[in-house]
Amino acid sequence: FPVTISHTHSTHNTHNIIHAPAGYGKTTLLAHWCQPQTLPTVWISIAAAHQQPQVFLRHLYAAIQQNGLIADTTPVDSLPHLLEITQRIQRPWIIVIDALESIQSTLLWDTIETLYHQIALNAFRIYWALYATVFAF
Repeated sequence: FPVTISHTHSTHNTHNIIHAPAGYGKTTLLAHWCQPQTLPTVWISIAAAHQQPQVFLRHLYAAIQQNGLIADTTPVDSLPHLLEITQRIQRPWIIVIDALESIQSTLLWDTIETLYHQIALNAFRIYWALYATVFAF
């Protein structure tokens, strides 16, 4: 399987989806690309605990806070709450969601699909690293 990079660009943001089988270096590619960037990069790799959307949202929120993108310390309790908070981010930023092939929960897929469509309105660049045959929007 070749590595495929899908790229879309609009006035305010860029979406890139990197497709390749496990072990082809998607994460390494993104890590090397993000390293010299001057923009804050929020990175979350899907793990077993993330199968529950609330856990995923808390970890994503923590990564956003750690990058200094928001000063809000209110715990995130829902996807609409996280989306409302991200709308207040006033500067360009990058979000990387890695290892999407690890998702086994339909609820998590729904959450990430909503993120893709909603958070994309504010994030400068969005990168999704995934196994090619698993993820489709």
